[in-house]
Amino acid sequence: MRLAIAPRIATTAAVVAGVLLGGCATVKNTPAQNLAHQRLAQCNRFPSVVLRSLALDGSMIVFTRGAGAVSEYAAWRGCMEEALAAQKKQGTLPSDAQPTIVEIKEGR
Repeated sequence: MRLAIAPRIATTAAVVAGVLLGGCATVKNTPAQNLAHQRLAQCNRFPSVVLRSLALDGSMIVFTRGAGAVSEYAAWRGCMEEALAAQKKQGTLPSDAQPTIVEIKEGR
């Protein structure tokens, strides 16, 4: 009887894994996340600023690390503000939108 149970468990585990993997593949970004990704892509030239997480509302947490992190972070923020202003001007983002960016300083 134990031999009959093992294949059922394996089959059930395979089905559950398939559902979970399929479900993860269908998860999409929110419109706010898509706009945040556009801004991030425009400002991806600052290697000391690394995205840690991006919330559903487009707010993000970034790490800063390494030499020059302070000046690069300031330049990155300026770039992100310009990208945000461009999105507002194009009408893809409400004029009063102000997505949050939280900086977390990381050790060297």
